[in-house]
Amino acid sequence: MAAKTLFPYQREAIARLDADFAAGLNRLAAVLFAGGGKTFTMANYGTGHLLRHDGRILVGTHREELMTQIEDEFRAVAPHLTVGRVRAEENDVNADVVIASIPTIVNEERHLQIKDVSLVMVDECHRAVAPSWMKVLDRAGSFAGTRTIGWTGTLVRRDQLGLGDLFQKVSILRSIEWGVKHGYLVPSHVIDYNVPDLTLTDAEADADGNYLDAVVAKALLDTDSPAAIARMHRYYMGRRRTITFAPNKAVAHHVAAAYEAQGIRCAVVLGDTPTEERKAIYAAHKAGEIQDIVNVGVLTEGYNDPGVSGIIDLTITRSEALAIQKWARGNRVDRDNPGKKDCLIIRARGTVIELKTPADLRKSAAPHRRVPKNTTPVRPPATKAPAGPPKRSETYRSKVNGRTAMVWRGDVLIAKQTAKVGKDPHHLARLLIDLDIAQLKEKKS
Repeated sequence: MAAKTLFPYQREAIARLDADFAAGLNRLAAVLFAGGGKTFTMANYGTGHLLRHDGRILVGTHREELMTQIEDEFRAVAPHLTVGRVRAEENDVNADVVIASIPTIVNEERHLQIKDVSLVMVDECHRAVAPSWMKVLDRAGSFAGTRTIGWTGTLVRRDQLGLGDLFQKVSILRSIEWGVKHGYLVPSHVIDYNVPDLTLTDAEADADGNYLDAVVAKALLDTDSPAAIARMHRYYMGRRRTITFAPNKAVAHHVAAAYEAQGIRCAVVLGDTPTEERKAIYAAHKAGEIQDIVNVGVLTEGYNDPGVSGIIDLTITRSEALAIQKWARGNRVDRDNPGKKDCLIIRARGTVIELKTPADLRKSAAPHRRVPKNTTPVRPPATKAPAGPPKRSETYRSKVNGRTAMVWRGDVLIAKQTAKVGKDPHHLARLLIDLDIAQLKEKKS
């Protein structure tokens, strides 16, 4: 097999990062669409960095699958480098490239053993403003001059935390729409399965943007939806290699049983599935020995198999970032199979759902707009209330019911408006927040 080479947009990403570092910035983000070879680009950039700079690279991530993917890419791109892990009992702190689990190195004693870091890279960096990640970046020197790159397929958070407080610049942004347009991704097509008796009008989404798993799971099981989904799988998917996302373990097992009853060979992967068993299932899936992997949140990130051309999503989300991560598992171009022309998505829905079709995922959002800060995120307690309008991530919250956008400042409802047909109510909510900030500024001036 011929060695992989960088695509033009990947070379452009490396050049732009170098230029922005040379211009004096030190905390940069690179947004490459899911399936765009983010990890391969990361490994190439890191290898070039170590040719020109002393020290070692610290790569932070949060999942075992992602650690394995990053390790494999670095070993393939730069076999002369030593690559190690810091996770649980593993503690390869002296490697040239240290791939560290964020939940492990949030422990200060473990983190401080990793010395002489000259480049920090954060995988799935849309998570990086979480308190544990910010602690790790602060200790690594990201707010004191250490070069830091955040890599992700979608730089957007539903909770409105300020990614702009962390990253000074998005050096490159290549969206799913751009990838499809330029032939790096195949287009997606959607088929809806309307879950009987599932009404989400009054249901709240969790912190990740999913409607409560228990609500969706109960509706799926009470209406015998697994059997209906299995019939749709056999009819629409044919021989496509597929991935099914289930809201919880009970649904995963019921769906797997329904698949087997329809003659669809499958396996279940859960968060507690042992590593060796996972590897065996993944290998069997890629070899075509099983057609579908039914999982609960495991394959959302870090599973890269271009042979997958079907997605069945039985979770219901209002999070653009999460939908992108799941649905994009299937629209990678398969260089070994020119016959792959598209990705087919079957997705469950209730009587209210915010994300209509994959066309709504036409771009990956840039960071929440804020003036970036160059100081440590640990701030001394304020002695008096700051002047100017309140910070939106601390004061504002928004909610969308159907097409109605509502915005609160503190506990006070300050705006409520219904979006016109064809308009995005989430976008309307952000505009209402911006309008209120502008009005506050006018009052203070």
